[in-house]
Amino acid sequence: MEKLKVFTYPQKSGRVRGVARIEIGDLKVYPIRIMESEKGMFIAMPQQMRKNGTWQDLFHPVTAEGRKFLQEKVLETYQPKQNGMREFDLPKEISFSAGVTPVLREKSTLVGFAHVDIGGMFRIESILLRQDKGETKPKLVFPLRRWQNEVGETMAAEIFQVGDAMLSKMTETVRTEYHRKREVLNQSEMSVKSRNSFQEFQQRDYKKETGYTLDELVDLARARKEGKTDVNPYARKSVDTDEVIAEEETETVTEEPVMCL
Repeated sequence: MEKLKVFTYPQKSGRVRGVARIEIGDLKVYPIRIMESEKGMFIAMPQQMRKNGTWQDLFHPVTAEGRKFLQEKVLETYQPKQNGMREFDLPKEISFSAGVTPVLREKSTLVGFAHVDIGGMFRIESILLRQDKGETKPKLVFPLRRWQNEVGETMAAEIFQVGDAMLSKMTETVRTEYHRKREVLNQSEMSVKSRNSFQEFQQRDYKKETGYTLDELVDLARARKEGKTDVNPYARKSVDTDEVIAEEETETVTEEPVMCL
């Protein structure tokens, strides 16, 4: 049976009561915030801010079962005055599925957007697919967590650490879905008009979900790669209102406890 490992670290600031790191097989996710509200304790996922000021979960459960399981196990492990660590059996075996949207734009290293579902319970959002010149297969680029430090400098840290074996399986799953989508688009009977219509659909779809057109997303991706912006435009899923935390409160959570990852 696959395991879920939970590590918790007390940290009181505003509504934040602590942070947690979880391990699902070879995948490590950090930080998950442990929050307190008038309704009781709950957990909030790693996030980045959208253009419109709302927050996007970059890792989250995709089922009510998964959400209940993860929240219960993190809160069971949490201790207010000392670090905690517990191990639990996952209710399902680890397997992977992916959703991919190819980007149809010439001379761009950004060739698609993807999310990966783990065991049908959890999802990693906002994965970029990049394919540099001379490469034959796209690679996965996971989102980073960014924040401002005390002197106003922009800092960045990994949210996800993925072991080689799991990364290989994730990559194969995403690439298979990416090539399947591209095959459909590249079928000989698909006319130029149809391709243009699909491109227009992508523009409208991303504009609706993120506030950006596809062209704007690609331009922002290039600017992020060059270090010219910290904007994360790839958020596509709304978060629960109970988990939208004020920016001034989330900044304190990024003061990470000393620990070995």
